[in-house]
Amino acid sequence: MERFLEIAGFGEADAQFDIDPAAPESERHDAVERNWRKFVADSMEDEISGIIEAERLKAEPTRDLMHEAFEVGGVPQEGTAVTRVMPPGSRFGAKAEARDRQRHRVADLLSGFYRKYRSLTAHYPIELPED
Repeated sequence: MERFLEIAGFGEADAQFDIDPAAPESERHDAVERNWRKFVADSMEDEISGIIEAERLKAEPTRDLMHEAFEVGGVPQEGTAVTRVMPPGSRFGAKAEARDRQRHRVADLLSGFYRKYRSLTAHYPIELPED
């Protein structure tokens, strides 16, 4: 939110998008709303891409899981949903412990992502109107 206010020109820097101050209030409101939605969508994409890269997750299945999480109200903590987005690994021996730690870490990261953005949007990904 603070970063959006900065790029909207409410800080010391100039605004990074233009809103005609002479436009009717409804048009100014629509412009701010469009820019806010784009800002949130870009932020979500940057963050989920960072999680995917850091944990070496399967990109499309991870995005599909997050889409489902926004539809049903959270990231499943039980079952195989989280392990399906992880890279293949051993479920036996010493490597099984490392995989289980990663599964918990991934579940926590994806749940944190959900909690952070759920208050800002009801859907992932955010669909932006075409200009």
